[in-house]
Amino acid sequence: MKNISIILFLSCLIILSFSCKKDENAGDPTYTYISESVKPYIFKTGTWWCYAKDSSSVFDTLKLTSTETGFFWSELAINGSNGVKSEFFQMNLKSTFNGSEGNYYSAFDYMRKNGGGNFGEFGQPVLFTGQPVGYGFSGAKVDSLIPFYSVNGVVFNNVIKIKITKTEQYQVEYEKDTYLYFVPGIGLVRKETVLDSGQLDTWSLKSWNIVN
Repeated sequence: MKNISIILFLSCLIILSFSCKKDENAGDPTYTYISESVKPYIFKTGTWWCYAKDSSSVFDTLKLTSTETGFFWSELAINGSNGVKSEFFQMNLKSTFNGSEGNYYSAFDYMRKNGGGNFGEFGQPVLFTGQPVGYGFSGAKVDSLIPFYSVNGVVFNNVIKIKITKTEQYQVEYEKDTYLYFVPGIGLVRKETVLDSGQLDTWSLKSWNIVN
């Protein structure tokens, strides 16, 4: 009788073990990954960009000091869903002009400025890739797609011009309406800030070192 009780106890443990393992597998989230279209705008530590203010001789070098990658919850596991975790790539940056620090945070097919969070909830969109003119959200949109664009005598191809509308930003990163010019394989090559007078305050790329 004692042996039968032991066998029944062990059988229950085995059944319970398989049951728990099944539940655990059923709870695994779905994973989504960064779009191939945004990868040409992702760089590694050691990358830097030197910009010059066009109206003066002021320079600013933006250094990529470190990177982070992982997954955040883009959809929570509720109402019977296992949830979705999405890949991110974060480039941490430091300016030599004023010592400020921030990041570019890429996920899906777009990039945010100063993004992050357990749910990818932080950051102002600054770039959309693989999207048509007029596409956008949260105060940013694709203003134009430019086949050839010259900056300080260098001609860049396939430029994406993004418009940031100050009053519509999801996270306030720009004090005025701003235009950003992005080039695949290079990153940001020009920034135009619309002053109250209607004139543009511009910063243009002078030199760079890209680590892929």
